Amino acid sequence: MARPHSFNFDSGNNKFVARPIEAADKEKFLEAFNKLSVQSRYLRFFAPQKDISVNQLKYFTEVDGVNHIAWIIIDTSGTEAKGIAVGRIVCMKDEPTTAEVAITVIDEYQRMGLGAILFSILNILAANNGIKVFRYHVLRENKFVVDTLHELGILEQSYESEIVKINSLVRASHRNIPDVQPLQGFIQTMKKVEALIY
Repeated sequence: MARPHSFNFDSGNNKFVARPIEAADKEKFLEAFNKLSVQSRYLRFFAPQKDISVNQLKYFTEVDGVNHIAWIIIDTSGTEAKGIAVGRIVCMKDEPTTAEVAITVIDEYQRMGLGAILFSILNILAANNGIKVFRYHVLRENKFVVDTLHELGILEQSYESEIVKINSLVRASHRNIPDVQPLQGFIQTMKKVEALIY
């Protein structure tokens, strides 16, 4: 199977590129973080997060592409390209076929389907790397994500105070996604990404 690569796509009047994140993307990453609302930062980090430390910035952008995989979506519509979304998977050291998942889209680009595109990419990459289970840590109040994961089918769920820990199978293809009404959009996105990523 060919190695997944970057690809271009459109959404409305916007033109985007999705590709693996690079160490040189630190400035784009920081600019995107600074555009996140207080609520979006809270949903992502589970606590007020005013800024990103040098060590965090290095961790988020200097990935090995095997145990820590991250892709960035860049808006190339304007005169200056800007990072607007990031998705990553980090393999569990004690559970090599399980990886933690995180996806962040800056507020002004939410509800455009970019999270679904990143989620599709991460599922394909994970399957290619032998990862079979995704682990999610989600705030209970993030009902949209929790409900979506239940539709995908959970293997295990537990609670840590206000955080829900959910394990779900990696979906290597649109054919592996449950054919239920709430997931029809995801199935179509996965088909699109499968056609673009190889």
